[in-house]
Amino acid sequence: MIVELRTASTQGAEPASGSMYHRLREELVAMSRIREHDGVAEVLRLMTPWLPTAQDLLEATGSPSDRERWRRLVEEAQKADRSDFVAVSTAARILLRALLEASRPGPSVEEIADRLRRGIADGAYPPGSVLSRVRILRDVGLTKASESRADRAFQDLVAEGLITISLSKRVQVAGQGELPDQLALTTELLRALVVGGVYPPMSSLPTRPKLSQALATEKSITTRALRQLHDEGFLSVHRSAGSVVRPVAPVPVSAPPALEVLVGRLRSAASSGAPLTPADIRANCRSARAWWRQRSAPPAESLRRMRQVLVATAADLLPLAACRHPDDPSVHAVLRRTAVVALYDWPAELRIEVWRLACLATAVLEVLDLAGGAA
Repeated sequence: MIVELRTASTQGAEPASGSMYHRLREELVAMSRIREHDGVAEVLRLMTPWLPTAQDLLEATGSPSDRERWRRLVEEAQKADRSDFVAVSTAARILLRALLEASRPGPSVEEIADRLRRGIADGAYPPGSVLSRVRILRDVGLTKASESRADRAFQDLVAEGLITISLSKRVQVAGQGELPDQLALTTELLRALVVGGVYPPMSSLPTRPKLSQALATEKSITTRALRQLHDEGFLSVHRSAGSVVRPVAPVPVSAPPALEVLVGRLRSAASSGAPLTPADIRANCRSARAWWRQRSAPPAESLRRMRQVLVATAADLLPLAACRHPDDPSVHAVLRRTAVVALYDWPAELRIEVWRLACLATAVLEVLDLAGGAA
């Protein structure tokens, strides 16, 4: 923390040599050795010279939660009952430990809060996304020992209505977690599956619950997307018969693409790497789906790597699943859907890419199960 502080001296008017951090550690060790029979005076001898430093921090901070914390610590140290050794020594140790943490390098509470505000404003932390304490500490260059700074920055943002903190201490950006155009995106992807020949004319789409799971979308949104495609002339949607692709669509529809062609395109789009075990594949898919479920905002490079891994995994699994189910149209529809989702134009917006990765991860898990022991 870059603040000009008055440092304590237990020897006289001039500060003792050595850094503030090491001096505080030494005095905390010395304070831990003081026993009640030594008296309150010995505790005060170590604590009192540090009160001006704490007062400096109180006056310098621009964080409301940090200011309140230093005000409380100074007040408790000054007003502790001088006849009560336990009360005085407890207040003194808490104050010196807080000063010890403040002497560590790294951004202040105010600086952390400002960085989070900017991230929320520019969309790096979208509405509904979960803020990982581990990631925040890493991004701002703090260690676990200074986690309390991030917690106080979170408290400032809660007071401003920018984030919420649950009883389980889950930190989440305020606002709706769904994409504002989730219906349009879901409809577009479904339309691409029909036009791309994944579901040929006169074939039935999966049930709405299964489609909702495949598209990582609420059932209500899936229902509205199906109804929109019905209105556009792509589907016939009936409550009892489900959704069926109409024999004549309003635009040209491709014939079901050959799996060999799709696998070749997947291999061209994927980066080379060592084959993954089924356990590795499931772990990757769980991570990708968790990003969307928690509305996280992972770094762009992490998204790129995950996409490459899932595309390569799909390229490896599709031939295995096809060999196990050579004549099953419903299985081949799953395989074609997986390939089309993997190959369809990837969006530039981070939140949409997180959603699309969840769709791809769900498809890859289905294909892994269809490949069975062959995987």
